[in-house]
Amino acid sequence: MHLPAIKYHAPIEPKDLELTAVITSRTAKSVPALSDGQVMALQVTSDQFVRQGDPLIQLDVSDLRTKLSEAQSARAKAVGEAGHAGALAAQAAHKAKIEGYLAQRGSSAREAVTAARADANAAGAEEGAASASIKAADIQIKDAQRLIDAANIKSPMDGTISQIKVHVGEMAHRGQSLAKVFDPTDPVVKFALPHDKRELVKQGDTVLMYVGDHAVPAVVKTLTDDHDTAIDFFVVTAELSKTNRPADVKVGATGFVRIADKGAVR
Repeated sequence: MHLPAIKYHAPIEPKDLELTAVITSRTAKSVPALSDGQVMALQVTSDQFVRQGDPLIQLDVSDLRTKLSEAQSARAKAVGEAGHAGALAAQAAHKAKIEGYLAQRGSSAREAVTAARADANAAGAEEGAASASIKAADIQIKDAQRLIDAANIKSPMDGTISQIKVHVGEMAHRGQSLAKVFDPTDPVVKFALPHDKRELVKQGDTVLMYVGDHAVPAVVKTLTDDHDTAIDFFVVTAELSKTNRPADVKVGATGFVRIADKGAVR
């Protein structure tokens, strides 16, 4: 009697997940352009440490200075017109008062009183229009000066420069991010975890990030899901120790996080 041969299967071994990871900073600020302008000077380089208020980028302000000059000229003209209209209004009001006095005594026609009052009202309207022009010019002057000051772009915080996105001679546009400043003392690891592997990583777990020859521990703090069906992963943020880190384990470094996947096979 021959028994059927039994095929031997080697034990299934778990396969590790290797997930691309990057070290970024928990604290970072974008440096935007507040107006359109050509980049005239870059006063910093990537990885340079700066203090809050240090100059970073200078944009061309020639157009803004032209607008400032035009607004200042418009204001000066409006001031002159307001002064002239005010003098006319005062004269016309005085004349209307005299004509009214004479009319009460029969020495002037009512039409003369009406005409004098109309002249006073017209001069007063001109004075009001000139005053409005002064206010409008003041707003334009203030706005142009603000943009001129903002074209000298300064660091919003103490930190390290990264991601400089413009070069001298290029046009920067209002709202465009020109660079970033980050706090190098507050690093975190970020990596993407597929949705179907959610059970492998939990808040509070310690994971190892491999950077070059180093294996650096980091504690998982958050798992973020933006619920976008086109993005099939969580973004995991893990906190690195702020001390006892190798010099090359810093913001901007890339590597991978290795996680044992018991549900997969080699």
